[in-house]
Amino acid sequence: MLTGSTRRPRQLTLGGAAAPLVPSPGNGDSGLGAPCLGSAMERYFALNETKTGLGIPLDNNFIVLDNGIGFNYTTDSSFVGFVYKKAVKAGKRVLIYEGDTDACGLQTAPIEDIWVPFMGNGTRATDQWTPAGPLTTDHSRPLGLPLTQPWRPFGVVPTGRRVQGGFSMAWAGGQVTFASIRGAGHLAPLYRPAASYTLMAAFQKGEPLPPPFYPHTAA
Repeated sequence: MLTGSTRRPRQLTLGGAAAPLVPSPGNGDSGLGAPCLGSAMERYFALNETKTGLGIPLDNNFIVLDNGIGFNYTTDSSFVGFVYKKAVKAGKRVLIYEGDTDACGLQTAPIEDIWVPFMGNGTRATDQWTPAGPLTTDHSRPLGLPLTQPWRPFGVVPTGRRVQGGFSMAWAGGQVTFASIRGAGHLAPLYRPAASYTLMAAFQKGEPLPPPFYPHTAA
């Protein structure tokens, strides 16, 4: 039995016309995500109201495709740690997040295994190896930021809902935060809208993430 909101989702209206209501796994963001959703996105972009609103010619078709014909995806940097290093040095706040059921990310670039050691004190291994390469160059050397919030679960807003958002940890008093959204795939807001909103709102306001709905005892 799945728990969560049992209320019927509101009908989306675009340009006076009701958009098709397509239920999706985790509807209402009950805390249950899914690596693959149904046809909601294709149906949404097939609407003339959507195309008009985004300035897309009405005779264009939308398909979910990566690395298709004419799609040139060229990597010009094997590691972008220098971007985060520059942001931290400038006093900017940094948020890095992932969906913990993202098949693409977990297979090709496990975000946690790269950025957690980079922000902190490395991998504690002699070779400093990560899936993005060793953290031994001028551009990839760990920043050595102090860990000020150990790995902990967080809830979703409004506070008190019995739904888990995910897990997070922070360095330098919250200047840098890493978060893993529970049950989210590659497009986290699509799979876990409430958890994603909770994370983004807290980051924009500079506030801590809400506590989990269940008691948490640090190991």
